[in-house]
Amino acid sequence: MIVIQKIILVLITTFVAIGSASFIQNSLDAMRVEKLDEELLYLPNERLLTHFTGGMSSVVADLLWLRTIHYTVTEFHNVDRKFTWLEQMCTTVTGLDPNFKDAYVHGGMLLAAIGADDKSMALLKTGMANNPDSWEIPFEIAKIYLLNRRENPESPAMLAHYLAIVADRSEDGSFYYDWIENLQNKHDLDEHAMVIWQDTLAKAKDDLTREIAEANILDLSLRMNVRFIQGLVDDYRELTGKPPEKIEEAVDPDILGTLHADKRRGRFFLDAEGNAQNTVVLDNQTEKLRTGLGYAIRSFNKINGRYPLSLDELVRRANSLLPRHPYLDREWHYDPTTGEIQ
Repeated sequence: MIVIQKIILVLITTFVAIGSASFIQNSLDAMRVEKLDEELLYLPNERLLTHFTGGMSSVVADLLWLRTIHYTVTEFHNVDRKFTWLEQMCTTVTGLDPNFKDAYVHGGMLLAAIGADDKSMALLKTGMANNPDSWEIPFEIAKIYLLNRRENPESPAMLAHYLAIVADRSEDGSFYYDWIENLQNKHDLDEHAMVIWQDTLAKAKDDLTREIAEANILDLSLRMNVRFIQGLVDDYRELTGKPPEKIEEAVDPDILGTLHADKRRGRFFLDAEGNAQNTVVLDNQTEKLRTGLGYAIRSFNKINGRYPLSLDELVRRANSLLPRHPYLDREWHYDPTTGEIQ
């Protein structure tokens, strides 16, 4: 009876804490105070919750994880897709239950899916330290190098490193060792990425994971089509001694008609440099870069109490370079009064 009363007390305390935080957040949103720190608590701090849970942190972590999934699904379908609280929610859940493997895996996947690679990596590395027997967590880090950072020169080596950890911990280690050997032979990373997302789709147990997997499969297939078209453009250039002025000059109209038949696949075209491009691929790249810049802007605001005066100040303080807009004829538009970037 005492145990039951204890559980009820914990649940009541948790829901009151969450409800209070939600009420405060809604009130703040309604007031729209300009200089108010955007990172005010959406959820109570995990240390505060641990104090009230009386040794039942894992139960509360499960409840908060359900709240995190609900928030993520809702935000995933919003136009802005800011995901302001996703990192804090994942950190709170895993802080309450450091052995909550699924929270690390899915939280890391979701953060990486919105372009917050660094935050995803930090969460997953913490998960690796707290779950030394898990192969799923280092596998998510490997996916970041494969899916989000495959253009980086160091990605193949880092991918091989984390796959080696996966191979050591997984029952099917030989599969990953073969994969590492393929990487060392410089096989195309997109083909490996397709295998991962097809496997993720086949094993998906929730709609959000399924939706993310389907979106990535579409993106990868479009990238492969872009490379195919680029090959035709290169052949045209080599054959005629000049680049095509329009994509139709290098690609059979029937092929283009088939590719353009499905509106979800966007439109293929030649950019100002004469390279094959696809609008859906470029839109996805733009959204990921915009999300990443948004995180950097909010972090700047949290540290300095203001938004950067310009994107140049943002990247200069971070000792990095401003990413080029995926569309060559477009530029980033930044409002220093609101911190919004388009």
